[in-house]
Amino acid sequence: MRKNKHVFSALLVLILTLNSCIGISMDINMNTDGSGKINLEYRVSRLLDSLGAFDGNQSMPVIPVGLQDWQRTVDRIPGLKIASFKTAENNNDFVTNLVLNYENPQALVMFLGENSFIDMDKRQLEYIIKSDIEDIDDNLKMMMRNIFIDYNFSISFSASGNSAITIIDKNGNTVIPPSQAEVTSSGRKTSFSINTMDLIELPTILGLRFNW
Repeated sequence: MRKNKHVFSALLVLILTLNSCIGISMDINMNTDGSGKINLEYRVSRLLDSLGAFDGNQSMPVIPVGLQDWQRTVDRIPGLKIASFKTAENNNDFVTNLVLNYENPQALVMFLGENSFIDMDKRQLEYIIKSDIEDIDDNLKMMMRNIFIDYNFSISFSASGNSAITIIDKNGNTVIPPSQAEVTSSGRKTSFSINTMDLIELPTILGLRFNW
C-alpha cells in the first residue's frame, strides 16, 4: 500500500504540470483590435478525483475545477472575464466548459502563462505547450498510458485573416511536427492536436506559433 501511494503521488504531481487535467481542448478567437474569446473544455477522469480521497482527504480535491477557483484566477488577470461556466459528469469524466473574454492581447498572454508571447505588429502568437519534465519511471508510464489512452490535448486559433501554424522548439526555431500529432490549417482557423500521453513522452520542449 505504501508503494502504491508513492506511485499515485508521482502521477498527480505530473498531471498538475499539465494544467491540472488530462484532456483539454482550447479554441482561441482574436478580433482585429486584439480582444477575443477563449472556449475551453477540459475533462478530468473520475479515477483521478477518487485519488484525492486516497488518504481520507475527501474534503480536499486534488484538481480544482470549480467556478470560484476560476474566478480567483481571472481576478488576477486584468482584462480577463468569465462569460460562461458549465460543469457536467458522465461515467468516466468530470467535464468543464468555460468561455473567457479577453479585452487585449496582454490578458491572453497572461492567461496562457509565462511561456507565451505575442507580437501584434507581426500578427504572431507563440505558446510553449510542452515543457521539460523529469524522466518518468517505466511502470508509471505504463499506468499513465492506460489512463490517458482516450484523452487529447488540442488547441485551435482563428483571427480576422487567414491563419497559419508553425511548430517550434524552445528557441523559436521551426521543427517538424511530431508524427503523433494532427496539424490542420484551413482559412481563418488552424489547430494542433495530440494524445495527452504522447505529449508527455515527447523528448523535447515543444511550442506553437500562430500567424494571421
